[in-house]
Amino acid sequence: MTNWKDALDELERNHSTLSKKAVKSGLGAFFAALPPLAETGNTEVEGGSILARQAMADSLLPDLLSHLPDGVVSEERTPLLLLRMGESLPSLHLPLPEGKEETPHLRTALAAALGALGGMALLTPLARLLLDSRDAGLFFGAPLGALLLVFASLLLPKSKGLQRTLMALLGFASLRETVNFLGGGMIFSRGWALLGKRRSSLTRLLLYPALFALLLLLGRKRVAFDRKNYEERIRDSLEKWINGAIPSALLAVIEPSSDGRAAKTGELPLLAGKILELEELPAEDLPAGVAELALSVRNMGFQREKGVKSLIWSDELADRYALFGAVEPGDRVTVEREHLLQDGVVLAKGLVRKVRRK
Repeated sequence: MTNWKDALDELERNHSTLSKKAVKSGLGAFFAALPPLAETGNTEVEGGSILARQAMADSLLPDLLSHLPDGVVSEERTPLLLLRMGESLPSLHLPLPEGKEETPHLRTALAAALGALGGMALLTPLARLLLDSRDAGLFFGAPLGALLLVFASLLLPKSKGLQRTLMALLGFASLRETVNFLGGGMIFSRGWALLGKRRSSLTRLLLYPALFALLLLLGRKRVAFDRKNYEERIRDSLEKWINGAIPSALLAVIEPSSDGRAAKTGELPLLAGKILELEELPAEDLPAGVAELALSVRNMGFQREKGVKSLIWSDELADRYALFGAVEPGDRVTVEREHLLQDGVVLAKGLVRKVRRK
């Protein structure tokens, strides 16, 4: 390409290919660094985000350089341009996986089977006593028991209060049967015998541990993670990052115009000399050397505004900041990188990101 217009047109035509390639690299690096989603927290996602950002930069930046106009890139300048472009890239913050509580199908099927058996066992003697019909108890007991126990399997994991209430009732019932088995049953009501022939206290006493185990099984929460859905969320975040990274990287390699202040006064060679002098300084003198270099840059009229961490977005700010993602007027945004000024003129736009509500 001979000029920037042709280069940008070519880049726009190849944007989809470059983006897909970089996103694929980022996805692979991110998920390769993650443990199982159930064990993934903030630390793991932050580490994976750093690796994903680096993998996308390694894929994207050389391709961007290959689309720049003739004369911009040379073998000697390539490492410097890659470093400059890499430093201009925005930070990457990827979302945590979101789990969803669900009831396993096997647990629901088990609840239905046990509910059917329990319903028949409870309603059959009651139907015989009230209706003189054993078949009615079998007919109505099975579906009613299955319905109630399946409903309980869905409700119990969401209701701690209901779990505690049922545990307390089972505890009192177990205590009653224990006292009754030990010979103290005379102090309790004998209402149980009204439903028909009374089972032995030992049989019922041994039944309560099984009911406790069933209640614990039905009340357990299970959090499931949809990996495919999470991959789509990460892919969407990476694509948005790419859309903001490409303009930032291109702005980082655009040279100042020939009529700029540095070119007219010869300050650019002076600045280059000061940078090269830093290589010869001892480690203990580097802070002072960097401070002197920064002072020289400010004396040339270059500056960045400091202290502004967030602001309310408006169309007037578009001359100073580029957007990362979708931002509407009135949205609060975080300043990721301040704009670069020379003598009050914006040379390079800063970067802002919308503040997401949690």
